Amino acid sequence: MRLIVTLLFGLVFTMAASVSADALTALKKPSGRVILSVTGEIKRTNADGRADFDRAMLEAIGMVELKTMTPFTEGSTVFRGILARDLLSYLGATGSQVEAAAIDLYEVTIPIEDFEQFDVLIALEADGKKLRVRDHGPTWIIYPWSQHEELGKEIYSRRSIWQMNTINIQ
Repeated sequence: MRLIVTLLFGLVFTMAASVSADALTALKKPSGRVILSVTGEIKRTNADGRADFDRAMLEAIGMVELKTMTPFTEGSTVFRGILARDLLSYLGATGSQVEAAAIDLYEVTIPIEDFEQFDVLIALEADGKKLRVRDHGPTWIIYPWSQHEELGKEIYSRRSIWQMNTINIQ
């Protein structure tokens, strides 16, 4: 009898662990317009090999605010969005770089080290307004230029891709 109870307990524990692992990898499907798709080395998906996000799904990861000057705008701007490292963590991403692409087909490679070293934002808003395509949206990589003098190098402004709609993690 003890053997049967032990076996049943082991089976239930194994099934619970499997369900928990599946729950961690499950990602709901977007109900609104997809504004960002992530592919590559990710553990959580909701489509064929990718994770599609509408705005509400991105916001649910955790919005943060960043006030900074940029090489592209006048004066300081208050951006709201999610930290790039939080998105990668949320997806269980592994890799050393991301290839980001924009609606206008601009592409850039960004080392994941940037996201670990700096509070790089995937901006969804600027000065309280949702980013639209004409405002560099729907998503825009924003570095905290005002907080780190070393970000004044041209390489970081090139990595600040606007109208971003896809990320491939490698």
